[in-house]
Amino acid sequence: MKGILIKELSNGIHAAETYSKTYAVNDLTKGMYLLALKTRNDIVVKKMVIQ
Repeated sequence: MKGILIKELSNGIHAAETYSKTYAVNDLTKGMYLLALKTRNDIVVKKMVIQ
Protein backbone atom coordinates (compact mmCIF):
# COMPACT_ATOMS: atom_id res chain seq x y z
CA MET A 1 0.00 0.00 0.00
CA LYS A 2 1.41 3.37 -0.97
CA GLY A 3 0.52 6.67 0.58
CA ILE A 4 1.69 10.12 1.46
CA LEU A 5 2.24 11.84 4.77
CA ILE A 6 -0.88 13.89 5.52
CA LYS A 7 0.00 15.26 8.92
CA GLU A 8 2.74 14.68 11.48
CA LEU A 9 0.94 14.58 14.82
CA SER A 10 4.01 14.54 17.03
CA ASN A 11 7.75 14.43 16.57
CA GLY A 12 10.11 14.07 19.45
CA ILE A 13 11.01 12.07 22.50
CA HIS A 14 8.31 11.63 25.12
CA ALA A 15 8.63 10.29 28.64
CA ALA A 16 7.81 6.65 29.23
CA GLU A 17 4.43 5.70 30.67
CA THR A 18 1.20 7.03 29.20
CA TYR A 19 1.23 9.81 26.61
CA SER A 20 -1.92 11.15 25.03
CA LYS A 21 -2.81 13.96 22.70
CA THR A 22 -6.05 15.00 21.02
CA TYR A 23 -6.14 16.19 17.41
CA ALA A 24 -8.98 17.67 15.38
CA VAL A 25 -9.60 15.92 12.07
CA ASN A 26 -11.95 18.55 10.63
CA ASP A 27 -9.51 19.38 7.83
CA LEU A 28 -9.29 15.75 6.60
CA THR A 29 -11.65 14.38 3.98
CA LYS A 30 -13.76 11.29 4.60
CA GLY A 31 -11.89 8.06 4.11
CA MET A 32 -9.45 5.60 5.62
CA TYR A 33 -6.16 6.74 7.12
CA LEU A 34 -3.26 4.80 8.61
CA LEU A 35 -1.68 6.02 11.83
CA ALA A 36 1.87 4.90 12.59
CA LEU A 37 3.49 5.03 16.01
CA LYS A 38 7.24 4.54 15.85
CA THR A 39 9.31 3.73 18.91
CA ARG A 40 12.93 2.77 19.28
CA ASN A 41 12.08 -0.91 18.95
CA ASP A 42 8.76 -1.14 17.15
CA ILE A 43 6.29 0.36 14.69
CA VAL A 44 2.55 0.05 15.37
CA VAL A 45 0.10 0.86 12.56
CA LYS A 46 -3.62 1.43 13.18
CA LYS A 47 -6.47 2.17 10.79
CA MET A 48 -8.64 5.27 11.31
CA VAL A 49 -11.87 5.84 9.35
CA ILE A 50 -13.41 9.30 9.06
CA GLN A 51 -17.05 9.28 8.03
